[in-house]
Amino acid sequence: MEEKHESDLTPKERRLLEWEKFKKMNVSQKLEYFWDYYKWTLLVAAIVIFFIAEGIGIYHRLQEIKLLSIAIMDVPIDRDREVEQFRQDLLAAIGNGIEHEKIELDTSLMSGDTVAAVSKLTVVVGGGLTDLLICNEETYLNLEEQGAFTDWTEILGEEYEEYQTLFAPEGRLDLSDLEIWNSYALTSYSPVYLGRLDSSSDMEYVRRFIHFLSGKYEKTASDI
Repeated sequence: MEEKHESDLTPKERRLLEWEKFKKMNVSQKLEYFWDYYKWTLLVAAIVIFFIAEGIGIYHRLQEIKLLSIAIMDVPIDRDREVEQFRQDLLAAIGNGIEHEKIELDTSLMSGDTVAAVSKLTVVVGGGLTDLLICNEETYLNLEEQGAFTDWTEILGEEYEEYQTLFAPEGRLDLSDLEIWNSYALTSYSPVYLGRLDSSSDMEYVRRFIHFLSGKYEKTASDI
């Protein structure tokens, strides 16, 4: 009987022949064989999965409503639970009860004059995406001298008198004696200054945050 050439085989016969070859290969040869035959399928699948994941991520980000973005300097690395509790409590206090509202907390900011620390601080202050900065005295005074912060009288308006006891004579807001702030144990230095960055576009939720820290915040009909 005349031997068939591989090109003359039916699809079923080719599959059987390939399977016989595959069974005789060692592990390395099987992996090489699999890659040679299926690499484009795998690459296409990976690209499709990537774009699906990116699309889902973009969709969720578009649904999000950012109320406040707060950067906190020198948060101890073991405070993840406290950070999340602070986020949840603040959202419950100043939010409107609308789905997808969120509070952004950046706790990666570190003090010091290392390249990494200075670069991160520059991004936070100049990026226009952070509303509030909580930091130590040295950092605050340096940034205050550069005009990085909005005056609290401008932010609070007539309410400034009501909360004047929270402010030092220089008009700086020190959180280190506030019971609510200390209950989260997010900072270990004193004083703990809070500044509203001048590049921020938000005012209303900054005011609500001050009310929250003072312990006097109550939602009114105009807040909802």
